Amino acid sequence: MLSKNLVVGANILLTVFLTQGCEKVEATDIEQIKNITLLQTDPEMARTYDYCQWAYKQGGKDQKLPDYEAQLDSKTTLLSPREWAATALVEAGTRIAQNSKSQKACDKVFAKGTKNFDRKIEKSLASHWKKAEYKKSNNQAIAQVQEKLARHWVEDQAARRVYLASRTDDKTGADYWTRRLAVTRTTIADENSSKYMKTLLDEYDWIDSHRFGARVSLAAWLMVQHADDHVELQQIALERMETYLENGGVDKGNYAYLWDRVAVNTGREQRYGTQPTWECTPQGNLTLQPLEDPDNVNDRRAAMDLDTVEEGLTKMAKSVCG
Repeated sequence: MLSKNLVVGANILLTVFLTQGCEKVEATDIEQIKNITLLQTDPEMARTYDYCQWAYKQGGKDQKLPDYEAQLDSKTTLLSPREWAATALVEAGTRIAQNSKSQKACDKVFAKGTKNFDRKIEKSLASHWKKAEYKKSNNQAIAQVQEKLARHWVEDQAARRVYLASRTDDKTGADYWTRRLAVTRTTIADENSSKYMKTLLDEYDWIDSHRFGARVSLAAWLMVQHADDHVELQQIALERMETYLENGGVDKGNYAYLWDRVAVNTGREQRYGTQPTWECTPQGNLTLQPLEDPDNVNDRRAAMDLDTVEEGLTKMAKSVCG
C-alpha cells in the first residue's frame, strides 16, 4: 500500500544527494539508496541483505535513512503486509549495522541473531506439530483442508511463540534481529493464511466443527482472528459463524472474540471485553480497548462460556507481558 510512497521517497532522497551544494556524488552512493529502498518490497531480500557490508564498505554507516519507525506504526501505516515485514527487517538491519563498532562485530551480531532464530523456530515448529493432531475425515476434500489448516496453524503459533519469547529492550543487538525475524515470519504467515481462508469461505461457507472437527475449526477461526489486515474477511467470517452457533458447529467463545476483533478493527466498542490494548503497563498488566456497557460485560461473557473479564485479562497479560 505504500509502494507509491516508497518510490516518491526514493526520488526525494536521490534529488537531495544530487543537488546539495557542489559536492560530487559517487555512483555507489546512489546505488545504495536504491538498494535500501528496494529492500522494503521484498522480505526475503531484506532478510539476506549484507547490512554490515553496506555500512562499512559502501558508506552506509553515516547515511541518513528514512523514518522507518513512522512507516511501521500500526495505527498509521500504509504498508502492505509484505512491505511492512520487509521494512521491519530493514529498520533493524540498518540500525544494528550503523551502531556496530566494526564490521567484524556487526557480522557477529547478525550471525548470532539468525542462529538464535533458526534454533527457536525449529524447536517451536516441532513442539506445535505435536499439538496439531486431528481426526482425519473420510471425505478426501475435507481431509485436504484439514491438513492445510493444520500446517497454517503450526506456522502461525510457532512464529508467534518465538516472537513473544524474544523480548528485548536493546535495539542494536542480536536479540533484536531475532525478534525482527520472528515478527516478519508471523506477518507473512498471517498473510498466507488469510489468502487461504478467503478461498475456503468461498467454497465451504465456514469451517464448522461438525464437518471438519473441533481442532481444525479452531485453527480456521484463529487464522481469521489474526487477519487484521483484512477486516472484510473477518466480517464475512463472523456472519458465517453466527449461523452455526445454534447447532454447536461454532464455539461461542471464539465467536465472541471475533465479534470484538471486528468491532475494534472498525472503530466500534467491543462487547465481550476480549481485546486489550496490547501495551503492557510497567506492572505487567493489560487494559481493555473501549467497551460497551462495562457493568454487564461479565454477564455477556458468561452467556458465551467465557470466564470473567478480570480473569481473561490476567491470562492475556501473563502470555503477552511475561
